[in-house]
Amino acid sequence: MKGRLMNRSFLWLGLAVLFVWHTSDALAQLATSSIRGEVQDQAGSPLPGSTVTAELSGTGIRQSTVTDASGRFYMSGLRPGAYTISAELTGFRKAIREGTFLRLREVLDLTFKLELSALEAEIIVTADAASVDITTSAISSGVTTQEIANLPLNDRDFLDLALLTPGVREGRDPTLLGTQVVMGAQDPSATLIATDGVDTTSHFIGGAFQTSIQETIQEYRVVTANFGADIGRTNAGAITVISKSGTNDLTGTVWEYFRDKSLQASGEFDGPNDDYRRHQFGGLVSGPIVQDKTHFLVAFERRDQDLTFNVDTAGTFPELDGDVPNKVETSNLFAKIDQQISDNMRVFLRYTYEQRKTTNSGNLTGFEPSIATESNYFSEDQKTNFILGSHNWTPFANASNQLSLYAVFADRPSVRNSDLQEEIRPSSRQGGFYLAGFSNTDDNSLAMSENFSVQVGSHTLKFGGDLQFRSLRMDFPIFSNSQYTFRCIPGDPFGCSADGPFFIPQDFTDPVQLARYAFGFPVLKVEGVGTPPRYSQDRTVIGVYAQDDWTVGDRLTVSLGVRWDFDSDTLNSSFRSPLLDVPIPGFADALKPYVTPPDRDWNNIAPRFGFTYDLTNDGKTLLRGGWGVFYSFFEGTISLFPTTLSGIRIPGVGQFGSYAGEITILPDYFDPNTGMTFTNPLRKGADPTIAPLIYASDPDGKVPYTMQAALGISRTLTPDIAVTLDYTNALGRNELITVDTNAPEDLLMNDDGTCVDTGNDGYCDYNPLSRPLIKAGVPFGPIRTFKTIAQSTFNSVQMGFHKRMSNDWEMRINYTWSRAERWQDNPTSDVALDSAAVLRGETEQEVAIANVDQTHVFNLLGTYQAPYGVRVGTLLRVGSGPPFEIAANADLNNDGNPNDIAKGTTRTDGRADTYIRWDLRLSKEFEIGNRFKVLVLAEGFNLLNRKNHDPDSYNIIDTGNGHNPGATLNDAYEPLQVQLGMRLKF
Repeated sequence: MKGRLMNRSFLWLGLAVLFVWHTSDALAQLATSSIRGEVQDQAGSPLPGSTVTAELSGTGIRQSTVTDASGRFYMSGLRPGAYTISAELTGFRKAIREGTFLRLREVLDLTFKLELSALEAEIIVTADAASVDITTSAISSGVTTQEIANLPLNDRDFLDLALLTPGVREGRDPTLLGTQVVMGAQDPSATLIATDGVDTTSHFIGGAFQTSIQETIQEYRVVTANFGADIGRTNAGAITVISKSGTNDLTGTVWEYFRDKSLQASGEFDGPNDDYRRHQFGGLVSGPIVQDKTHFLVAFERRDQDLTFNVDTAGTFPELDGDVPNKVETSNLFAKIDQQISDNMRVFLRYTYEQRKTTNSGNLTGFEPSIATESNYFSEDQKTNFILGSHNWTPFANASNQLSLYAVFADRPSVRNSDLQEEIRPSSRQGGFYLAGFSNTDDNSLAMSENFSVQVGSHTLKFGGDLQFRSLRMDFPIFSNSQYTFRCIPGDPFGCSADGPFFIPQDFTDPVQLARYAFGFPVLKVEGVGTPPRYSQDRTVIGVYAQDDWTVGDRLTVSLGVRWDFDSDTLNSSFRSPLLDVPIPGFADALKPYVTPPDRDWNNIAPRFGFTYDLTNDGKTLLRGGWGVFYSFFEGTISLFPTTLSGIRIPGVGQFGSYAGEITILPDYFDPNTGMTFTNPLRKGADPTIAPLIYASDPDGKVPYTMQAALGISRTLTPDIAVTLDYTNALGRNELITVDTNAPEDLLMNDDGTCVDTGNDGYCDYNPLSRPLIKAGVPFGPIRTFKTIAQSTFNSVQMGFHKRMSNDWEMRINYTWSRAERWQDNPTSDVALDSAAVLRGETEQEVAIANVDQTHVFNLLGTYQAPYGVRVGTLLRVGSGPPFEIAANADLNNDGNPNDIAKGTTRTDGRADTYIRWDLRLSKEFEIGNRFKVLVLAEGFNLLNRKNHDPDSYNIIDTGNGHNPGATLNDAYEPLQVQLGMRLKF
């Protein structure tokens, strides 16, 4: 695969030359800043031909431009940081502005007034701290180097601070690494993460494809709404990150952070022998290779974490009882070189590497009693390599060009601890387990982006384009053996009960008997037919945009933009189901309409509009707003399911009998260990013929998008205090929902014309034999189809207060009220509440509060330089409990969907407890001689020891009369933990 991608490098080199010399298509400078303004004489007349120069402090890196006929100048592609900016013209005194700080993705508007003078002299002024960006209509918030360095960050993940941005909430997707950032009504996988100007979002599962060393992050900005056409492939929001670079000073840092079980409170669900220990250590060195020209920065960090899972079989099998170690080892390497070729040209090359080794992942302790040994676990060894090269060039006055080439190679193998062919694992279905292999994933991509922007009079024109080749290869033998599903059946004396199982395996090595012991009544066996052993997908992704930021007078800026995105293989359109080759007469013809690959979606045109207006004409009160269309992308897992699960069938095999899809029509069960036959009391109606269960993609599938509108106002009260008030609205369209396209169409009717309600639960029962294909004589069960017809709605009001660092303290306070609604929370596992109704266009029952919703969120963060050199940093987060589903644990309407919710509820009527977390950091720095400094620190996380429960841990099963008062919880976030650390700087 790597060879195939590298063969394309010749194509890219050619494209790069064309991009640099012959086109103005460009990806916007996501990780840079800009300066614009005018140079005038003392009377206010423009001074064309003036030279404006910006020099990045401590590096000697410079960029220059010349004012046009109107005295205007524009410089973009500047690294955020502290600058000295000067303006000069022959016959005038040179004006120098020191201490000008450029924030990430902000545009600083400056005016220089030059004095006539026959002498070569200079006027030096200090930058006004109140200078703000009055051109950007996006709703965003920046996080500075000082905040990253001085605030308590759990797991030392800089994205923790993104959760303190107005309008942002924390996600809980177990497939994503690190902190999960939720915006709008979308999942965390929809958030775009761009690093140093390029897309670093995982194309397979979403989120960041690798974690970052905290010390290498200079600054980042969270954009939640109304962003420009330069940002694409997200219908939620974006996080843009810039890494640090070396300077003319040789500096270095080494650090060590330590946590231990003795430094934390006992967790609510910790076992008596559970252990916990973590070391996180590393170092960074940076400096010049050639003064004012070439700089380097290298960093390394290692984290070792030791956990323990406890296995308890309630004394039934004491030889299995004990502790199973779980170890996570993460290594990160960062290397970067910057080269200043001339005042108008520079390049940088960056390489990062991450290896994450996990021993004994996937424990079985969620089942009581657990049947687990160390051989039932698996281990992972994930490696990710990222290479980025960037060329920045000012081809002529008031113009900027940036070319970036980058590559990602991610290898994620999962290895079983045992050579046994049948491994017991919890099933994604209720009360089951897998006898399956483990996956190996190669997620690689090569990409190019080219940037160009220019100022023409009062217009700042930007054009953009990027090109990505993505390749995914995955060994996915999930059904290479079998999957069994078991349920506890009332009246089965050999099933499981609240007091524990009664069935004792005659052969403990027999996985079926073990599962019978642990889980109860066997009702389903799933085997793969034609399931490909290796999943493959190649995608070409293109994004092109144009934008005009037009300054209309002194107070109004209007932004007009349009973007087009294309993904060549959104839902794996090249896949052909192997079921079409099954040699059964009529099989392929009946199935073909349901598994036809989707067409490519070309019509992804996204217009965007924004404005800013200076209400008071002094740069202190800014009104901003806008509207736009924002397209997302499908991560690889969406197309994975129809491909790898399309070959599932459910056969009648020996003691397991037959089972029609997931209809609650279960056969009688003959137990060969007892010689007894048990009648299933949950059985409904007659047994249909054995039928396959198939996953498919909608041939009319579209790329999801949102229509966002925003309006806000910000006010600078003093040079260091500002307040904001914003409203956002987002309407999601073309979103995913899983629908059984072969769902039963007709209800079972009594002789008196009333519908059959065998469960006496208020739901009419569908006739399982009324599936369209079964009525046509083809015994097909559910066809779970990913359709892009779902919708979402998001509204929020955000209030913020920000005091910049002054008088030894800084603080941010914000509050967000929001409401997120959407049809379905997990399209890869859920199915429509009533597929037949959805297919008829009756979708009201699908609308519910999204599981990412939090009605109220309050955040406070601040730092204070206390007496005796002690620096205090604190974070406080209070949020409403997220929603969760109250399950009926039954198929109430007999349509084959076993995930029905409780009677009288919507999808997410349950609410978790209020989330409260307070973190604190105390640090003090000591000088050792003239060269070294030592920083000692102590951090406390969840200082109140609040039992914050993961909403997914709420196990509430409805008994027919609302919430079950006996509902249990099985998981919680971390208890109070203390971390000690030390840093040596030179």
